[in-house]
Amino acid sequence: MSRLLVIGCGGVAQVAISKICQDSETFTEIMIASRTKSKCDDLKAKLEGKTSTKIETAEISNFFILSYLPF
Repeated sequence: MSRLLVIGCGGVAQVAISKICQDSETFTEIMIASRTKSKCDDLKAKLEGKTSTKIETAEISNFFILSYLPF
């Protein structure tokens, strides 16, 4: 029983997220966050009904990403 945050929803991330959702006993909740929320929502719609993992989505702005870089 664990929660996971995935930042990014490109091609490789989508494959990884799909695999993660196959193990719903280990990964009970996942948050998919990307600059393009519609990509996250599309993947969520594709996976729902195929997994019992709870999937949430969020948009990340460039400001959010840059605020964590050590400048």
